[in-house]
Amino acid sequence: MRTTWVSKCSASTSSAHDALPKSRLRQIRRTLTTLWSMERRGTSRRSKLAEEAAEREAREEEEDEKNNPMKLLEKRTQASKQEMDLIEALEDLKDLNKRQANVNFDAMLGRYAAEREAMLKRQEEEDENLIS
Repeated sequence: MRTTWVSKCSASTSSAHDALPKSRLRQIRRTLTTLWSMERRGTSRRSKLAEEAAEREAREEEEDEKNNPMKLLEKRTQASKQEMDLIEALEDLKDLNKRQANVNFDAMLGRYAAEREAMLKRQEEEDENLIS
């Protein structure tokens, strides 16, 4: 059984390859290989150029900060502002957690259930008054 399956597969494969001459298949394979390698090299070149540009910009920024004290001061001011914003956000979260810790959820649910029962009772009474 296995040999028949293998022979069928090889027969169908060989017939597909027989449709094109071997020289044409080799040419297609070479073209695809060339295209793949060109794309691969191009991608690596682009990524390498992008990394070099980022490094160059970082070096220029460092040199600019060293030579310009105002830029250094601006950067420090910006960093301290970000730090203050983070501290403020942290304090807000702490306050929120404290408020939630003081909430008694069981009591809240009990009050909600009692209010709901009272509302249903009122509706039943109104319905009875309308009927009678």
